[in-house]
Amino acid sequence: MPSVTTAVTMMNRLRRLGRHGDTSSFTDELSKVLLDLLNEAKRDVLEGYQHKFDERDDIILKTFPTWTSSTGTTDDNTQAAIIYSYTGPWIGRSIPDKFYDACLYVAFTADATYGRTAFRVLNGTMVNNDLGITLERPWTGTALSSTACTLFAMEYSLPSTVRAVVSVRDQFGDLDLRQALTVREFQEIVPRPLENTGAGPEVAIVTGYRAPTYLSSNAANTGISSSNADYSLTIWPIPDDSRVINLSYIYRHPELTLPTSELVGVPSHIVDTIIMVAHAKSKITIEKEVAEGMRILERVAGTLSAKSSSEKPDPFRRRIATSLDHKSRRANGRDRLPRPMVTP
Repeated sequence: MPSVTTAVTMMNRLRRLGRHGDTSSFTDELSKVLLDLLNEAKRDVLEGYQHKFDERDDIILKTFPTWTSSTGTTDDNTQAAIIYSYTGPWIGRSIPDKFYDACLYVAFTADATYGRTAFRVLNGTMVNNDLGITLERPWTGTALSSTACTLFAMEYSLPSTVRAVVSVRDQFGDLDLRQALTVREFQEIVPRPLENTGAGPEVAIVTGYRAPTYLSSNAANTGISSSNADYSLTIWPIPDDSRVINLSYIYRHPELTLPTSELVGVPSHIVDTIIMVAHAKSKITIEKEVAEGMRILERVAGTLSAKSSSEKPDPFRRRIATSLDHKSRRANGRDRLPRPMVTP
């Protein structure tokens, strides 16, 4: 079992160092200030140094399989669309009601002008097996009635506990991991992400957070919490079928907010260090004993440096971003060339 330390335990240890009495709540002004210092110290110690105990591999994603239909209907200059007789997966047919943690897109492939343009789907509603969807921006083509369309996903939201992604793999092996936190960086890696599907994925790209598509009847239940989340994961080429994606990552410990909040999986000597750093900060900011506080911080920093690397984990060491248009495919079960999503 992983070690568990409650916030109230840490708070009372910190209060004793400052010769204050114990508390069972964080409602008094001193406790509020000390709680902020504890959280600041937690970030300094856990995120400022590399710790093996924060390496996790317990995130498993199932990708949304591409689904095609000949019943897509929408009007010009509207955000509303309907896919009649929808029988695709994971649309409000199980608990919880959510589109996994995927950001869905729809392409009305029958349209001669905009058939290759994907529109992000914000939310959907299931009524009598018909899927009504709301687009992020209005449909720019002409009115369509029962025409060919494709519903797919390539972005998957990651929880706020993901501080950095170390590796991504599916059932065939590791994916090439890249980071692209701006549109320009993403376009350097994958110039035309929506034109290939079926044979992937080969590449996993860590991007900025995108809120997942949700059922409008259950807007609060979108799979993961978006609170403080930083990242989404884009996979390319877009697979036709559902794949199982495993992530190894560096864990971000949630903030301590209540007496019952827990610090899970952190060894006791690291908890001791967090409390001492918070104590040093209280010496500096509350008691105005700057020299004493700085001496404590220097002593703690020396101990941490001796036990762990002083360099932050950086799995995204800068690579030259190259186009993947002509990237040769690995012969591990994915040696089919990706095909165009829309046949010219």
